[in-house]
Amino acid sequence: MVSTEKTAQKQKIDNTSDQKNTFSCYTINIQGLTKKKWTALLAHPVVKDLDAIIITEHHLPFTHTPSYVKQTGWVFHTIQSPFKKDKQGLPTTTSSGRGGVLLAIKHDTFAATQKAHFEQDQYQVATWTLKSGIFIPHIHITGMYISPDPLLPHAEINHLYATLTTDFHPPSPPSSQHTHGGHYHIYTGDLNSWTGTALEDHLAHPPSQFPPRVGDPRPDHQPQDRTPNSQARTTNPKARGRLLLNFLNQHSLIIGNGRFQNNQQPYIPTTKHNTIVDYLIFSKIIMPHIQSCTAHPNSWQRLPSPTPPSISPNPKHTSRTDHNILSLHLLLPVHPPLQSAHQPKTHFPPRQTFHAWKLKHSEIKAIFQKDLEVTAADILPQLQALLANTTHQTSQQRADAACKLVQNALHDTASAVLSSPNHTNTRTDTHIPKTPHNPKQAHPNPTTTATGLRLEIQKLKDTIATRRKENPHNPELLLLNKL
Repeated sequence: MVSTEKTAQKQKIDNTSDQKNTFSCYTINIQGLTKKKWTALLAHPVVKDLDAIIITEHHLPFTHTPSYVKQTGWVFHTIQSPFKKDKQGLPTTTSSGRGGVLLAIKHDTFAATQKAHFEQDQYQVATWTLKSGIFIPHIHITGMYISPDPLLPHAEINHLYATLTTDFHPPSPPSSQHTHGGHYHIYTGDLNSWTGTALEDHLAHPPSQFPPRVGDPRPDHQPQDRTPNSQARTTNPKARGRLLLNFLNQHSLIIGNGRFQNNQQPYIPTTKHNTIVDYLIFSKIIMPHIQSCTAHPNSWQRLPSPTPPSISPNPKHTSRTDHNILSLHLLLPVHPPLQSAHQPKTHFPPRQTFHAWKLKHSEIKAIFQKDLEVTAADILPQLQALLANTTHQTSQQRADAACKLVQNALHDTASAVLSSPNHTNTRTDTHIPKTPHNPKQAHPNPTTTATGLRLEIQKLKDTIATRRKENPHNPELLLLNKL
């Protein structure tokens, strides 16, 4: 059964128009997931208020959610690498040594969609989109595992990052109308890449809200200075670090873990070997929303070793993971609690009802079409400017801006021709009784002003009905008659 403790806790928030709560995301290279490891992970003292867990190298031979996970109220969204083959070229049944990436979320907390980018022997990558939860923005999480195999060519890693570029969801910067973006994209996983203390190029002059950034200072863990030769048939952590930094610079992304530590502990490694190969990455635009992002020292020690397979002992498979747990806490806007007795009425803005049935009348349809043509002509120069602006905006940013212009044009035309005002807040504490013959029952003791207004309204209705009979093809009267 799903625990409702955190749900209740998240609903205990101030009733304001900018309510926020923490989205907590954890990641770990588990090096072979088992029931004992899963139980220990959920009970780990550094893991609190979980929303999502990204697990790399799960080694599971299937993609469904194991029963022991379902019993804890969680669901897996899983990708894996191909089964290894035996000497006869047939898939083996063992899961030892396989990679794989999965996203774990609590049952019925989000609507999750999965897009598998790569399910190769040496690397697996997928993006999950979480929505319809308590958080307003869409949350995109790209989970990644890249094998340390030195025979992985640079060209394949370049292709991996090029593919991720096409699916990047850039956040929109805050404005006076929007205090938060509609999309938050997180990249995480074991990339087996060394970035050392290299600073992202777009942070040559970091904004004031950025604390001092450090990283892994060991000389042998620094990325190479130049981009590797794309024709090279081998790779190494230093070359991969440069390829990763190139991807970050292209999209103004930053490394979160190991970069914002205090003076007492300049950097926290992600493995027991004092290396940083696991990452949590996000856009610098959302830095003000980051509450914390770090690796947890020696957290690997509390995760047990899995039981070795009786038919094929494997020292690597039977040892506990040597990777630390990483965490990211992101402050995001949330929906107000449903049916809240203290919900401010100002939260529900005046709305308009659009009557599409009006387009069945040829006169109104002609008015709508003419109005839309005029509005479209107004936005055409802006659309042409967006098409020509290939330097300062990405393709996704230009597409989003174009969609917004078209959406506003349709909305303005529909508002002018097809709408009727509806400023009534449907979530009020008062209840007006209704009857079959009187859907909106009159007040039993109307004021003198209300009585006078009723008489004037009725006179106007009678006048409209008379004029409508005299001019049955007048579109303006037709509109008034249908409201």
